[in-house]
Amino acid sequence: MQYSMGGQLGPEQLSSRLANPHCVETPIVAEVDNGIVGFASLCLVPRVFDDTPHAELTELFVQKAYRRRGIGRALVAHAERLACEGGATELFVLTGFTNHEAQSLYHAIGYEDDRLAMCKALLGE
Repeated sequence: MQYSMGGQLGPEQLSSRLANPHCVETPIVAEVDNGIVGFASLCLVPRVFDDTPHAELTELFVQKAYRRRGIGRALVAHAERLACEGGATELFVLTGFTNHEAQSLYHAIGYEDDRLAMCKALLGE
């Protein structure tokens, strides 16, 4: 499986990123019949002015054929457990305004609209 928000990501690139000693993301995979059908990524980082780390679910993907089977919920629940074990008291999720399927899942498992996230492209326009 190749996945990247910015295009194709091969196994070598993914391995290199995960081997980076500065990596603060923990990948979580869902397997069915020895094949990966979904994944999530938990970013857990310390903060300078707060005793609790910042926890963010940075990726959540389940192959279309495996959706509505509880796999996404299980991936999020595992990320929540890891975040709690790491000392976080909240887990943040960013998703697109038009990603209604993801928003429905997050609302169904107890997530609420909370803060406004803003973004600015840094390289070129």
